[in-house]
Amino acid sequence: MQRFKIWTFATAIVALASTPAFADKPEFALPSIAAFDGVHFGPLTLGTTTASDVKGSLKIDKNGANSIPWSLRLSTPKGGGYRVFAIFSGPSDKTDTLDAVLVQYEAGPSLDAVRNDFEEKGQDFYQTDRNSDWALVDFADKGVVGFVKDIERGSTVAAEMVMSPEVLKDGFLDLSTTPTEIVPVPDPHAGDPKVAPFGTIDISTSSLSGDLRLRREQIHDIRDDIKLAGARGTIYYEEHDSSGSYDVDFSGDYKWDKGGSVTVTVTISGNSPYGPISAKGDATKNLDKNERVGDFNYYRGALHDARASAEKNFAYAMLKAGPPTPADTRRMAWDGHFDALRQHMLEVQRVTVKVPPSQPFISFPQ
Repeated sequence: MQRFKIWTFATAIVALASTPAFADKPEFALPSIAAFDGVHFGPLTLGTTTASDVKGSLKIDKNGANSIPWSLRLSTPKGGGYRVFAIFSGPSDKTDTLDAVLVQYEAGPSLDAVRNDFEEKGQDFYQTDRNSDWALVDFADKGVVGFVKDIERGSTVAAEMVMSPEVLKDGFLDLSTTPTEIVPVPDPHAGDPKVAPFGTIDISTSSLSGDLRLRREQIHDIRDDIKLAGARGTIYYEEHDSSGSYDVDFSGDYKWDKGGSVTVTVTISGNSPYGPISAKGDATKNLDKNERVGDFNYYRGALHDARASAEKNFAYAMLKAGPPTPADTRRMAWDGHFDALRQHMLEVQRVTVKVPPSQPFISFPQ
């Protein structure tokens, strides 16, 4: 009798685990954008679906949507080749409703293919002072804006933003409808020396334990040596300069009868003509037992290796620093146009709140 009860309980648990309450929520499978009717996009409904609705019915990507305030990044099938963001009219999960959906592609369709699917040519828009061959294509009747790159080499639609056609009906995009000139990225710092001063030196030994320690005079010697650092001509010491720093952190533990180790981490920070630069280097020295580790010479080599690594990395970053690439300026422009579209959506709804800036294109698509 007892065995029957146990079996029944276990069977009930298995049955309960297979119910929808315990089952995983589905991923978002991208529907045909051509089927968008101005309101419905798969299970999502503009003006009705809330973030709470989405969280309750779909799996949310673990990476989140930190690059787009007031949005959720939906989990999509592995290898699908796209990202999907549900974008809301405000920060409230329960009351703010869906305003738009942004779909980004790893390898998007051609512009011709999208035009054929939509049965609409759309209007091409070009920004002045473009640094590469890109455009926005406004499919106003459909309620879709395409972010298109490499127009002369196959015109890849890298992303599509789906919204109410009402948002696009007045042609608010303040861009040229005829192709604009593609110009080089300006370099206001061409010829400026790529070298950074540092005036702050911090040497920390608070993470040393056991028999490990550095004497005050040893720390002074290290500090004096750091003042001579050059990092292949990309840094120099300048007393009282607060724009750069050279930090050394000693950590480790040692016991006479067991041995131990010391790790040295060096971090160098400074400003290039194009913005802040930071680089790190570290090295570890294993220490045998029964050694007089109070003698700094036992792990001086770790400090040398960590400094050499950090200075090499900083020099590489400094020499590589330059103006943004054409791909960078395109992404920044797309970020700005994305924010303008979101703000206009709220204006159409007579909502006066200011949309926080977004960076949806910061790393994807390339």
